[in-house]
Amino acid sequence: MINKAGADLIKRWESFKDTPYKDSAGNWTIGYGTTHNVHPDMPPITEGRAEELLVDHIENEIEPYFQRWGIEDTLNENQKAALASLIYNVGAGSVSRSRLLKHIKVGDTERAANEFLRGWDTAGGRFLPGLKYRRYAEHQLFLTPDNTEKTDET
Repeated sequence: MINKAGADLIKRWESFKDTPYKDSAGNWTIGYGTTHNVHPDMPPITEGRAEELLVDHIENEIEPYFQRWGIEDTLNENQKAALASLIYNVGAGSVSRSRLLKHIKVGDTERAANEFLRGWDTAGGRFLPGLKYRRYAEHQLFLTPDNTEKTDET
């Protein structure tokens, strides 16, 4: 389950739209960036339904990759949330082939964090300044400690 900081980050950058629209990459989208099973004739949705779709997508489509990649126990909750935001936006395929994931797998948190700032700022072949700012926000969240980190005393 994504933490509040991660959900808020995604909601901020995706923004809420109650009716279907085409995103910058030309995909039919609704709510907070939901593209799965969206078509132009869909009825409007509420913000509550949009949040349900967002959480469902993260829990069922994104978080399983953390286990598949063997990183679910190596990241704190803010790091998971930042990575989930990136995957929500660019897709798991792009992240699976990335230096970011390679750095996470070897425990190099600083280099992994810096990878959020390298690329990942285009959609439909065009540079989008908003994506650059989103990557910075994900970078900052990835570097933010949280209370779930294990210590020698826990």
